[in-house]
Amino acid sequence: MISLLNQGGKIILSVPNAAVMKKIDPDNEDLLNQPPHHMGHWDKNVFYALEKLLPFKVKSFHYEPLASYHIAWMKTQYLRNKILFMGKFFSRLLVNHYTTLPLQFLLHFEIKKYLPGHTLLVELETIQ
Repeated sequence: MISLLNQGGKIILSVPNAAVMKKIDPDNEDLLNQPPHHMGHWDKNVFYALEKLLPFKVKSFHYEPLASYHIAWMKTQYLRNKILFMGKFFSRLLVNHYTTLPLQFLLHFEIKKYLPGHTLLVELETIQ
């Protein structure tokens, strides 16, 4: 892609936001975060490291807001991981669709626009 651009040309990539997944699934056990669904785990540090190897400079990062269809899964997984020290049975008993309804309501209507979603957009500029 870089070789097809003129000097100062831009590439905009959309990749899975690994920083969010590290908070939700710190032990990387969720099957939806494994190949073939997600082939790589991307965050800002990956692109800054690639600057040293490839002829581009990171221009900006943007985060997709939390999508409505991810809210139920995200809040459940995140909260269960926070109380996992109690064991899987109790974390599932205490954090479920019914016990988290008030939080789900807040996320759907107020807070979700302030939370990063599963997509990281990165703008790269060539420096050939």
